[in-house]
Amino acid sequence: MCQAFQIRINKQLLTLKISLCLWLCATSALMTYLTLLLKQRGLSLEEISIIYLAAHVIQFFCGIVCGVIADKVRKPVSLVILSILFSCAGALCLAFSPTIAETVDKPQVFGELFCGRSETLGFGINRTCEIDYPVKLCNETCSNIRDFQCCELSSIDKIFQSEKNGTFTYGFTSYNRFNFSFCLNDSKVIVIANDDYSLCNVYQNLTCKKSCLENRLTSDRNKYLSLYVIIIILFLNVHEGGFRFLDILIMSLIKLHKADYGKQKAWSTIGTLAGPSLCALMIYMTTSSDEQVNYTATLYLYVFLCILTIVTVSMIDAKPDTPTKKMWKASTILLKNVDFLLFTFIVFVLGATWGFRVSFKNVYLEDLGTPTYLIGLIETFANLYGLPVLLTSKWITDKIGNPTIFILALSGYGLMSVGYSFLQEPWPAFLLELFPALSFQLFWVAALNFSVEVSPDELKGTVIAFAGSVHFSAGRALGTIVGGLLMGAYGGSAAFQVIAGVNIVTALFYVIYLYNKYVQRRKS
Repeated sequence: MCQAFQIRINKQLLTLKISLCLWLCATSALMTYLTLLLKQRGLSLEEISIIYLAAHVIQFFCGIVCGVIADKVRKPVSLVILSILFSCAGALCLAFSPTIAETVDKPQVFGELFCGRSETLGFGINRTCEIDYPVKLCNETCSNIRDFQCCELSSIDKIFQSEKNGTFTYGFTSYNRFNFSFCLNDSKVIVIANDDYSLCNVYQNLTCKKSCLENRLTSDRNKYLSLYVIIIILFLNVHEGGFRFLDILIMSLIKLHKADYGKQKAWSTIGTLAGPSLCALMIYMTTSSDEQVNYTATLYLYVFLCILTIVTVSMIDAKPDTPTKKMWKASTILLKNVDFLLFTFIVFVLGATWGFRVSFKNVYLEDLGTPTYLIGLIETFANLYGLPVLLTSKWITDKIGNPTIFILALSGYGLMSVGYSFLQEPWPAFLLELFPALSFQLFWVAALNFSVEVSPDELKGTVIAFAGSVHFSAGRALGTIVGGLLMGAYGGSAAFQVIAGVNIVTALFYVIYLYNKYVQRRKS
């Protein structure tokens, strides 16, 4: 047991460890600030959410395709390098994509002029432009009141508009349209009218409608939005493909060198911890104004770390295997395996729970009044808890087996969700975040080990990629959708209770299945 807890570095896998650290550092750095970057570029939160959802759904199918390609080609190093290169290209496309202009499609009320028997009238504008842009012509309308007829429009005073220095410009016109040449930045603009020359003795309403227009029209915004949709979805899919190919590469090297998967993934956790802090420092150093944070720097940092990852991956010595030919026959046999089907369902449930946790846990903590720094500390400790579990994962899996870990993972998420549902103060969350060390880090080690054990030689890469797609794409998408609906309809506490119930019921069902299987084995 003491030997199992020793930390020894396999020199033949040193470049793999560095590659994992760099790749996860790049990923965590970008993903932490990607939403803020897209929002800064002019995308709304609704548009970003729809893009993410579409990307997750497509990732599920792309992940399976990645597994099939890996089994057909059997050159994992080349596939990892190729996927990271495409990720770099996607990040650079995002970096050089233009900002989407924000336009006002519908005219908005600029102000109202009430003219009648009084000599002068004045009022404040209820909206001003953020930037000086021309304002559309103002239409003057005359309303009927009681038995009075609409007034004559041949002689109307021109509106006086205040300038920044407080002076007024006077003019007289017989037209019923007025052209405001500019819109002030001031929060309040005073408009004064004199009705000495007016023939109108009834209530008049002058509604000045304005549109603050930028150089690009609405059609241009739709064009650039479509461009962003294509780039982001392609980028997220090739980025996720890098993970699937990297998992296949890790498992092939572990088999070759008889190493421990958990100890390799521990370096991923180190990179995950370092990425956001490094990116925050990069943003701070490259931002020249507090009003405009330079989130684009995250893309350049991502590309730089990806290039370093490509260099280290190219130094990995992985012997290519013989390409697979009889994949269809092997997949037919695998789909009849009840253990594999139940494994897929468990991965899906845990993936949905993970997606809900990633998307809404911090929102729930924020609703409880948790400070921002404390939310960051909770997330940091959650990653730190996983390090000792990953370093000892081989010893744990050898002692209790993969199916037992699946039960512990489901039970852990169930208990964590129950704890969050009754949370009143944020501090107990530090203890609740101990459970993901079992339900995420240790589970994923067991999941990949089980994928290798249950799959035939022709489909090992496909099954590994399939498990990743089910957990990180399909499961996450469902957890995000259902979790969001539950949070919106019933609140965070009820949502966590539903998630807890699903995990506990799934764990009980799997226990019953394993017990029946054990009894049948004893009888036979």
